[in-house]
Amino acid sequence: MYNLTNLTLAMNFGDVVVYANSVSSGYLFGMFSIGLFFIILMAFRRAPFAESLLTASFLSFVLAAIAGYAGLLNVIFALAYLILLALTGLYVWVVNR
Repeated sequence: MYNLTNLTLAMNFGDVVVYANSVSSGYLFGMFSIGLFFIILMAFRRAPFAESLLTASFLSFVLAAIAGYAGLLNVIFALAYLILLALTGLYVWVVNR
């Protein structure tokens, strides 16, 4: 049986989402972040793959950094997107050279 005392104190939808994230040990916003990364990646599919990966990793890094600063997402996600951004940027720089 789950303890729902925090859920009964929720005043708005944001409180419910924060509670669901804490119950799932942070996996809720982690999966949202990964899903948003792939949605952004598929939105830029008309561009070359390396450039769309660069754009998706940059936007995901910025959003993950904001969510990490708010305490909704682990900092590991922002670091992973930053590493992906650096590697993709290096690849685009070497190929276009």
